[in-house]
Amino acid sequence: MRYACTLEIDEDIFNCLLPEVSERDRSSLKLERKDGTVKVIMAAQDPVALRATVSSLLKLLIVHEKIRKVKDGN
Repeated sequence: MRYACTLEIDEDIFNCLLPEVSERDRSSLKLERKDGTVKVIMAAQDPVALRATVSSLLKLLIVHEKIRKVKDGN
């Protein structure tokens, strides 16, 4: 069985996510850029691998959001 998760986020984070694009033994992460958004497509062979991929991405998004707030003075 394959497991998958897809997120759509603002395009401003696209370059930040590029290093995360990968094809590993148990999981993969792909990006699609369209109409001002980025679609992040994560797939895995098992739920543990998917959770690890999602967690890794969420940590990066949290850091990006914190940096944006500091830059904006909020």
